[in-house]
Amino acid sequence: MTVPEAKAVVDKMFEVTEKDTRSTAFFISVAALVLVIALIAAGAYLLLTKNQGEQGPTAPKDYMPITFQTSDGWELHGDLYTTTGNKPYLLLVHGLNEDRSAYKTFAKDMHVRGYGVLAYDSRGFGESKVRNGAYQDKLTGHDVQNSTRDIVAALDSLEVRNMTGNGIVLVGASVGANTAAIVAVNYTEVKELVLLSPSVDYQAVRPFQSLKKFTGGLLLVAYQGDSLAYMSCQEFQTNATLAKPVNFFYKDGNLHGTSALVQSDMRSKIEGWIMDNI
Repeated sequence: MTVPEAKAVVDKMFEVTEKDTRSTAFFISVAALVLVIALIAAGAYLLLTKNQGEQGPTAPKDYMPITFQTSDGWELHGDLYTTTGNKPYLLLVHGLNEDRSAYKTFAKDMHVRGYGVLAYDSRGFGESKVRNGAYQDKLTGHDVQNSTRDIVAALDSLEVRNMTGNGIVLVGASVGANTAAIVAVNYTEVKELVLLSPSVDYQAVRPFQSLKKFTGGLLLVAYQGDSLAYMSCQEFQTNATLAKPVNFFYKDGNLHGTSALVQSDMRSKIEGWIMDNI
């Protein structure tokens, strides 16, 4: 074999090796790309699942956003977590300058225990800032007093969905506690009333007379440093209620309204009382 012939053979050998190398590199690149795409898809799925879990207490099949109208024109938005069991629904009413997210952990706890939950944004707060087609986020005293209509509309929205048959636990905070007490006495479906930091008078919303007539289970919650709520609860406890059973949780500190639910021990007490009494 001549030198040129030998050189040609060697060159051919390297040509084949180079082709094989390019082919192998190509397949490796494709495999790597497929792996990257799979990892991205898996990460996106996990992120979506996490975000869905943060939206509400349970799987999306148990959750629906709802919108309902009050008799005086407010469009209210809420989160409804459904149940197929025989436990009642909880209707959660927040106080001024907050929205339904104040009940997020409490709602999750109770829904996991088999309760249905409706938490909504009261008029002028959160997503509920449209009245008769116009934006409104400033409330007058009259608007606050009429927020009893928000609770009535929420109860009606549960009733039309046949979700009141096992009773309602109505939970209110601050002025939402006062409005809840006023509405509860007119609805036999309301079996329990949980009042977080109620008062004898919040912006002319006065529940005293209503609490005299309410005969369901009543729980009063107040911190001693929140003096108006604490003294009001003592007055309600002593003079203003015929409710049975009646209970109260008083604690040192100055937390107000839904802030009580941030403390796990108080939240657990409230949850336990609800479960023990209905």
